[in-house]
Amino acid sequence: MPIADPPSDDEVADEPELPGPLSSVELAILDFERSWWKYPGAKETEVWSRFEVSMTRYYQLLNALIDRPAALAVDPLTVRRLRNLRDSRRQQRAGRGQPSSPSPPSSPSPTPPLFTPAPTSEQ
Repeated sequence: MPIADPPSDDEVADEPELPGPLSSVELAILDFERSWWKYPGAKETEVWSRFEVSMTRYYQLLNALIDRPAALAVDPLTVRRLRNLRDSRRQQRAGRGQPSSPSPPSSPSPTPPLFTPAPTSEQ
């Protein structure tokens, strides 16, 4: 089930969010996300064989799909799970790039020596 080339940026800007029913490809994507783990092999291989798109394009389609109210109406459990996964991954990525707040400087605590040299006697 090949998917058409993505629309240009101009076409996307002019196009309102699709409130209507889901296409057969969108329904197939939701169905696949509901049960992809049941299939043998890598997800990437299965996505290519079913939809004939790269994983990057697949995730672009999937992210747009789970934002649609029609997708939520068709399969609320899967859509909510995917939204939660996406949100948690975004939060992880956002936290990775920011430096952690520096801790206040602490005064060094004296550490006992591991051994004390024996006193030498000079005669």
